[in-house]
Amino acid sequence: MSYNYIISVDTVDIDDIDFPAVSICHPVSWTWPSLLSLLHTIDPEGTVIRQIFSESIAGVDSILQGVQDRQLELIKAEEWDISSWSSLRQSEFINEDNEDTFYFLHFMAYHLYGNETTESWELIKLGRLYYAWRSYDFIDVTNKTALKNVCSCKYPYCTCTDQELELFQTWTKAMLNLTDHDMKVEFYDQICSVGKFEVEINGWCNACLQSVQNCIKDDFPDSWMTTHILYIIRLSTLRFKTMELLEIFLSRYLLLFANTLDNQESGFWKFFEAFEDTFKLDVMNLWLKLNKVYLNQEQMDVLNLIGKSPENMKPTEDYLEALIQNGRLNSILSNPKIHGDPKEDFVLVPFCSHGSKKLTQCNLFKRNEPFHHQDQICYTYNADPTVGNSIDPLLGLNFAVNFRLPRRIELEPATLIIHPKGEVPDMNYFPSSTHKISPGYVSTFGVQVSITNVTDSFQQMGQNERRCSLPKERDQSYHQSYCKMQKKFGLSKAQCNCLPWFMMAKGTNICMDDSLECFETTNQNQSSKTLNIECPKACISTSYSITFEQDQINREKYLRLKQSFGDIWETYLSDTTPLLAEPYMDYSQGQIEMMSRTSLVHVNFNKLEANKITKDAKVTFPDALGNIGGTFGVFLGLSFVGILDFILLSWNTLRKVIKKKFKSMKKSINL
Repeated sequence: MSYNYIISVDTVDIDDIDFPAVSICHPVSWTWPSLLSLLHTIDPEGTVIRQIFSESIAGVDSILQGVQDRQLELIKAEEWDISSWSSLRQSEFINEDNEDTFYFLHFMAYHLYGNETTESWELIKLGRLYYAWRSYDFIDVTNKTALKNVCSCKYPYCTCTDQELELFQTWTKAMLNLTDHDMKVEFYDQICSVGKFEVEINGWCNACLQSVQNCIKDDFPDSWMTTHILYIIRLSTLRFKTMELLEIFLSRYLLLFANTLDNQESGFWKFFEAFEDTFKLDVMNLWLKLNKVYLNQEQMDVLNLIGKSPENMKPTEDYLEALIQNGRLNSILSNPKIHGDPKEDFVLVPFCSHGSKKLTQCNLFKRNEPFHHQDQICYTYNADPTVGNSIDPLLGLNFAVNFRLPRRIELEPATLIIHPKGEVPDMNYFPSSTHKISPGYVSTFGVQVSITNVTDSFQQMGQNERRCSLPKERDQSYHQSYCKMQKKFGLSKAQCNCLPWFMMAKGTNICMDDSLECFETTNQNQSSKTLNIECPKACISTSYSITFEQDQINREKYLRLKQSFGDIWETYLSDTTPLLAEPYMDYSQGQIEMMSRTSLVHVNFNKLEANKITKDAKVTFPDALGNIGGTFGVFLGLSFVGILDFILLSWNTLRKVIKKKFKSMKKSINL
């Protein structure tokens, strides 16, 4: 293919060019946490999830396994000398609000074992029962059958005996008869002085209230028992928010109990059934209707076990319409959020910096609202022009990508796209500056820039000769990728009469089920040739290519990262809030394991100069001949005709001189 133009190449200093736009994209399937957002929006108090927890403390125990592991690691790390009931009380119960846990454990030990050594497993199972009663309002302490369900777990020794349950009921009866005021002032003195509750209470009050040595062996038999009693105490102080409970519950079931999801008696099923019964809304089915086309087969295998298709979906449709009308649907379903507090929400980019090594809570990226490529949702950073350019990898754009989301299967990688400002982050349109981001690595991207400009002669060429569009021929902000996107989505919307939830606009139907499949099929099947004709390339443009380096996190790398990026980074990696805790987390690895669910990205220029390409009109032979004449005219002040006149005049003059000379010679000869 021949072109009607020529190019020349030069360089320009990076100080004279803009930092590129940087987009981070994730698959729509990552929006699984939006199911939690829906559940939380409908039931902000967590009525259903707390009910499920109160009915199955065995499930709670399994669900909280990751939290337990972390608590046990912290206990071991503290190395406190807690070898007896006396030392336990002195070290752990400084706060009066928590003393009830100590006395409960001591009360049960006294009545079950008297002066004998207390068996730790017995206290542990009763401690779990106590935690359920203290933490949730729904447990019926008068119903022995319900208490047995709560007390039971998969191990034989987790089943509470009738005697143990009667003791527990005695204790809770005494507690429930006290007022809030009584609880605040000399709490346990009040237990023993208010009425004659039961023989068991009186016996414990008389023997043990003032001195533990009077009623039970003070020393613990072994460190294992100490550790687990400490765990019960620590667990009893936890008060999870509704979102945290939902996250822990769903994560644990998805990861640990996938083989039981088809069991109608499983806690997972019971939760969704209870939710539907309470709110007349099948939330799982609603989420599937909005996202099904974007899920892979493995995800569908899991979700199909849960989602149901009730005969009457009117409640779901009504609720969906209400969310659309009040403008809340997009914000609820856009989860993970791009920015925010990672302790409160699932956040894609929690921390970042540009021009500084010190990471801070990020607010740089903005949702690329109209963009949609295959199954990607994208957020873009358009750099602040006041930030100076450099080639130091740590003084460019630095940001963390959080992969800690509830899931059963591994997340697909995120995608980084470096592109000009104003262009949509289409990975197919910018293949040389697109790369996948995986967790557990520090990824460094070096950016090389190429700027294309044109001459006045080039602009005077016809569009068919140029094969590109000038700014004056279209909007000044024209970009080919944006033009193609608008054409594709316009046709898909017209044919299917809807838009996906993450592209929603006022007055537009939302794509669900068949209409969603219609939109995606129409979008993917549009002709590239037709789009290229309707949306030609821009004559003036900027393109990027990247170099890429990746280092997996190890201990040495982690320590360097702590020194480089400040306190907020260290705090983030060491945080143990439930939203950050992985069910399979190896807490013996500490921050290193936390880092395995995070990626750190550096983006900056890798050269001090950018390539500058200039397109000019190609010169033909007649053009060249004319240019030669013009050049002579410039330098000699003569036209081509004037040169011919000069030659003719000179020739005539020469002829006259020769003729005169010839006549003179002839005359001499004749003489």
